Amino acid sequence: MSENPRHGSDLVRLLLGSVLLLGVAAAVLYLKLPRPFVWIWLAALPVCVVGAMRADSEWMRRLSLVCFGLAVSLVLVEGIFVVLDRLEQGGGQIGGSYAKGGYFVQGGQLGYAPAPGIRVTSRKTKGKQLVYDVAYTISEHGARVTKGDPNGDTWFFMGDSNMFGEGVNDDETLPSFFSADLGYHANVVNLGFHGYGPHQMLRSLETDRLRPFIHGAVRQVIYEGIWSHPWRAAGHDDWDAYGPSYALSGTGVTYAGPFHGRFVGFTLKVLEKSDFFRFVLDHTLYRLEVSDGDIERYALILERSAQLSRSKYGAGFTVVYWDEDNEPGRRVLARLRKTPLSLVLVSDVIPRGEWTGLELPGDPHPRPEVHRRLAAALAARFQAGTPAAP
Repeated sequence: MSENPRHGSDLVRLLLGSVLLLGVAAAVLYLKLPRPFVWIWLAALPVCVVGAMRADSEWMRRLSLVCFGLAVSLVLVEGIFVVLDRLEQGGGQIGGSYAKGGYFVQGGQLGYAPAPGIRVTSRKTKGKQLVYDVAYTISEHGARVTKGDPNGDTWFFMGDSNMFGEGVNDDETLPSFFSADLGYHANVVNLGFHGYGPHQMLRSLETDRLRPFIHGAVRQVIYEGIWSHPWRAAGHDDWDAYGPSYALSGTGVTYAGPFHGRFVGFTLKVLEKSDFFRFVLDHTLYRLEVSDGDIERYALILERSAQLSRSKYGAGFTVVYWDEDNEPGRRVLARLRKTPLSLVLVSDVIPRGEWTGLELPGDPHPRPEVHRRLAAALAARFQAGTPAAP
């Protein structure tokens, strides 16, 4: 039996309409229009109307009408999110060259990293309130610039935005205060970065990313952790699609490649531009929930990092842990206490009752005073208060 010519013409129209809509979507995303999915769904409306009007078969007409209704619904949903976002009061806004591109470099063994040799300004406001106005300087090797003696013994500091010093200047970070406590006679290297977790630290140790920074003996690798790091190391955050993934194995953890392949990572990045799909992802893939398996992986990543610190560099390994008094935080701490790791609890240095008052205004990151006090505690712990310290 020969194919119904009506069906053939409708298939051609369906193909042409799909190509047209994909072209519009690509153009909208390329032009970086605000709320891109609002424009994409609006563009779908006339395509569906034309498809229904020109349909030669009943199935094509019904399909076009169903797609029209779906597009209308999605436009309304996206519009509701736009209105809710505008009604939200006091949302933080970050400006300066930090927000203009070129600071974050995607790809590589760590998933992303700062651009080498760059200096950016970052100015955050919340409503009319200035939260911070600072500068971040990155060395040619990709570490935040820290004053010290590059030929002295090396101290590595690793972690997330807390260790990096988000919201504070180069000389107000924990590593900078620690270097000052050592009289600037040591080579103090700040490898913390926005959004990093322990998986970036372990991959750095495995791939010898630390080698270019080493001058003299490596004294210590110091990692600063928070209770949500097990969640990050499980690949559940939205900013780290290509970060290093580690699978539990009989001997600990094994590197398993990036969290997502290029296609899945690209798809997620596109969907995140939709307020509706972002809402769905936040309540599914990105839901902030820490499992026992996540915590086990986290502990084993830290233990493996400690082993590599000793075997590769002859260095000690210390965990500075923000022991928040919440359910997941207590579970993480209980697991860490079962390891042989050297632990420094922030609450032992700064009582929890002071934490909120020591946050930046309108931002949960610590003020310089926190970094100074933690640095002093570490300097005392390592008996490194003078240049002649062992």
